[in-house]
Amino acid sequence: YFCKIIIKLCLQIADNALNYCLQSKRKKAWLQFHH
Repeated sequence: YFCKIIIKLCLQIADNALNYCLQSKRKKAWLQFHH
């Protein structure tokens, strides 16, 4: 049961990290495109 909670947290963190990476890439691409 406890392991499931940890796995859920890990997945959430991984999702957040992935979203952050995608957002920063988009921002960089957007900045390059507009400058």
